[in-house]
Amino acid sequence: MGKASKPTTPVRIPTDTVIQGNYFDDNAVYRSILLNPMLKFDDVLDAVKLKTSLERLLSRHDWRKLGGRIRLNEIGKLEFSIPKQFDDLRPGFSYSHEHFDIDILEHSVASQIPKATSKPAVLVEAKKFVSLTRRPDAPSKLEDYLYSDEPQLGIHIVSFRDATLVSILWPHICGDASAAKAIFDAWSLVLQGRDDEIPPLHGFDNDPLAQLGLNPREKYSLVAKRLTVFQIIVFWIRHLFETLWGGDEGRVMCVPASFITSQREKALQELASGCHENEKQFLSESDVLCAWLAKLSISDLPKSSNRTVLISNALDFRGLLAKDLLPGNGVHLGNAVMIVHAISTVRDVSRMPISETALAIRRGIEHLGTRDQLEAHQALLRESIDKTKVPVVFGDATMNLIPFTNWSKAKYFETNFSGAVTKVGKPLEGRSNGKGIPSYAQNCTLNRGLSKFVIMGKDVEGNFWVTGFLRKGLWENISKMLERSPLE
Repeated sequence: MGKASKPTTPVRIPTDTVIQGNYFDDNAVYRSILLNPMLKFDDVLDAVKLKTSLERLLSRHDWRKLGGRIRLNEIGKLEFSIPKQFDDLRPGFSYSHEHFDIDILEHSVASQIPKATSKPAVLVEAKKFVSLTRRPDAPSKLEDYLYSDEPQLGIHIVSFRDATLVSILWPHICGDASAAKAIFDAWSLVLQGRDDEIPPLHGFDNDPLAQLGLNPREKYSLVAKRLTVFQIIVFWIRHLFETLWGGDEGRVMCVPASFITSQREKALQELASGCHENEKQFLSESDVLCAWLAKLSISDLPKSSNRTVLISNALDFRGLLAKDLLPGNGVHLGNAVMIVHAISTVRDVSRMPISETALAIRRGIEHLGTRDQLEAHQALLRESIDKTKVPVVFGDATMNLIPFTNWSKAKYFETNFSGAVTKVGKPLEGRSNGKGIPSYAQNCTLNRGLSKFVIMGKDVEGNFWVTGFLRKGLWENISKMLERSPLE
């Protein structure tokens, strides 16, 4: 059998507008991930109206950027080729729609979409709903975009007699979770006839973050913990070995509002009565949630181990740049995320109260999440990407990395598609979410990179929804532990 021929890039259309990709969007990690958020609505939405309203959004001069085709230029950098006009032959986004003339609870897969629980619980496989979030031949990797005329944005709608699922499929190189939510929000404004309220984009044909990290005013606080190239190689080999040898499993969890509230109150009381009693302390619900999940994720390791634990949080830095590079009146459809860290050990996370780990997480956010530290971090990130194509890594080569991607601030559960509702599927008086407001949200991506936990955010009742990927067999043990006691 002959050697498989190398795929070829589609011929460039002379009338296309070609713009360069943003610097920080183009790295090996982002190239490996497709975002695939799915929203479940307890109402029947008009699929045609959803399609035509999104087409109207992409007809705007700046928002048409979403219709660009992803390409690599002659030096291997990302660029986007935007059609002069969108039509049936070259649409602004891919669109697919499935209709089932049954109630959602009659569908073999959709009926398993979880409902909130009264105590923390492991509920369903993370990959369970992938077939409901994309068409069968949808892209699964970046190459599927590079060697086709596939639009970067894909929409998939699944309709039932009493509910609707709306999903988007979008490469991470095009934007992060907040950028994806911005698409939902602008789409919602069109549905409501509020086109004049749609915010402009920052940088249609230029990179608004082009100067970020070029002139740092201070050193990054964790620069001494930066891994060398050799250490990074050792870390990745260990990570790949542990993943391939032990395997991992993805599960969706519900963490009820009442549990997080009580855990936060307990943590603050512990800090006030312990060695931190003379310090004014603040812990967010997310700090406590991450600390609790971190403890669960190492519950199968020896509690006496001194192995480093690096708890990493992806922090949206748009707010830090609101006075200059990213003014608040616009939308950045790109990646604006820095990683902040808390360093501990398996022994301390296992044995110490959750309050101490939560405090370490909060201190990491406060110390590393400033504008000056952002500049310093991005300077190191630039250096690492230019030399190795991968982001800078901190910690040590044998650490247990626990990465969190927290989508809470994007507020997916507040998406308002009421403008597309044709029929209320579930009586409004019997539910917490309003008409056209999702009752469930999940990121259904399969190529998740290093994300161990994706916190999708809080539903309208305040319950957190989390997708986690842990070592094979660990979820079963966690389920048993939660049945006995949720580590209170």
